[in-house]
Amino acid sequence: RVERSFTLKQGMPFRQADWEAAKLAVLRPLLAGAYPAAQIEASEARIDPAAQAADLTLTLDSGPAFFYGQPAISGSRRYPESIVRNLNPVSPGKPVRQQDLLDYQTALESSGYYAQAAVRIEPDPALAAAVPLQVEVVERPEISTDTGARVQASWLDRDILDRGMRLKLDARLETARQTGAAELAWPRTVKGYEHGLGVQLKQEDIKGQETRSTVFAAKRSRTRGQIESTLSLQYQTEQQSIADVLDVRNQALTANYAWTQRTVGRAFYPRRGHVLTLQGGGNGRLVLRGEFGSVLAESRDGIPTDFLFRAGGDNSVRGYAYQSLGRTLTGGVASVRYLATGSAEYNYFFNRDWGMALFVDAGDAADSPGALSPVFGYGVGARYRSPVGPVNLDLAYGEATAKFRLHFSLGVSF
Repeated sequence: RVERSFTLKQGMPFRQADWEAAKLAVLRPLLAGAYPAAQIEASEARIDPAAQAADLTLTLDSGPAFFYGQPAISGSRRYPESIVRNLNPVSPGKPVRQQDLLDYQTALESSGYYAQAAVRIEPDPALAAAVPLQVEVVERPEISTDTGARVQASWLDRDILDRGMRLKLDARLETARQTGAAELAWPRTVKGYEHGLGVQLKQEDIKGQETRSTVFAAKRSRTRGQIESTLSLQYQTEQQSIADVLDVRNQALTANYAWTQRTVGRAFYPRRGHVLTLQGGGNGRLVLRGEFGSVLAESRDGIPTDFLFRAGGDNSVRGYAYQSLGRTLTGGVASVRYLATGSAEYNYFFNRDWGMALFVDAGDAADSPGALSPVFGYGVGARYRSPVGPVNLDLAYGEATAKFRLHFSLGVSF
């Protein structure tokens, strides 16, 4: 494997820069794997001007294979050290990999407890049999608040009862939706489970459909490598009205299980993997997205709108207003039992940060599969790779409405 990574082949012209790059290319897989103490022991390029040839000699010293020991944690003051230990994705005795250290660091920084984290090992051959993981963390404040652009306020206490339990209160005011929520979450256990309890109050008026709902939920989730699973129990009660046409009370007690596998590489700008994404070489990328939803019930009566569907908007069918596709009634658009949408988009980046997009979206929402009648939207867009993730600005034409709409979104839809 190491020999295959050597980039200089017989018959290629010799250049000093290529020789240096080839040596690093051979060393890199050893350093990224179980041999972090690997080094170049000797290298020689013997030039024969008469024969117009260069004889290359390269000797590597891999050093011993390294295996994980226990974490050595510094910087943990307010929150229990068990939080750091339980986020560790590796076990003692496993061979060292650079990617494991990056995954551990990412898990710490995304946990909500730490503003910064650094995970490393000391490549000392004497420690190879059980090298400690050096974990340094900078804790976030125990209590914090923030205000977003949508008039959003949050309050978070990360150390309830001195056990690292998190209590978060959220309030958001938008033109068409107002929500308030409280969530109590426990730190991840040694087996990787996270538990939470929550309550949410929501009021919204979208395309003439007014709803007021209360939701109580308990959930248990686990992330292991590429697999995310969540088991939850939820009770919801809702009052739904559309002008003088509809005024009903819906309620539901549901048990939900979600299982997701993600293989997308880097979180901000995936370059390979699968979540309905196909990608070619160079600066181009083809993104295919599809969504199908169904409520297996004889009618929609009594079913809260959170379990029903409407289509249209930035991450649905562009060219149409948000949730404007559904059952059209006098005074509004009602949610229905079936949803089908799809999108094909081609991205091309002119340089590292800026690109353009061409796309076609299609979809509809209806009360039966036979009533689905897809409408089309197509257009062009601009793409910017910002420090916080992709920024997307699209101009779409809705074929059914014969109108243009501007759409703005952040991130990659999976």
